[in-house]
Amino acid sequence: MARKWDGGRIDLGWVLLGLTGAADDRARLMEALGQHGVKGALPAALALAGEHQRLDGLWAGAAELAVSNALREAAYVVLGGEAPPVVVRDDMAEEPEDRVQRAAEDAALRERMGMADEGAWRWGAAATAEGMTGVAETLGPRPRRWCLAGLALVGRAAGAVWDDVSNGEGD
Repeated sequence: MARKWDGGRIDLGWVLLGLTGAADDRARLMEALGQHGVKGALPAALALAGEHQRLDGLWAGAAELAVSNALREAAYVVLGGEAPPVVVRDDMAEEPEDRVQRAAEDAALRERMGMADEGAWRWGAAATAEGMTGVAETLGPRPRRWCLAGLALVGRAAGAVWDDVSNGEGD
């Protein structure tokens, strides 16, 4: 499904292409970046594919909340749970003081991601199955789903993630 991507925005398809890590799939993600810019899960997909250093120049547009949020999600992929949480949805009004705080956090994230070595991502396409298994339970629901999808792609058993739909009430 992901490889039949027809050019429109498709977050799940982008993430799947990023998880495979294949050169052709990385090229498709760069094509999507040219068509759509910094949108949705695309930066995270690039980070999953090990292309996080290509994201460095994109922080210039992070004054726009949607761009900032997308790049923060990519930072989560590269840096793990240390990335600051996104507290404002793309469609919400942002208070001036929140904008100032986000700008300061974004600058720090950009610097940290720029210093990350190749292969520093914790559970992307180039991570080992053992490495992904080791961090799966430390991640929030959305990135944990991607981590488990990565494990499934390399033939490892992967459990379901229920807490993102049950608000923690599920078993």
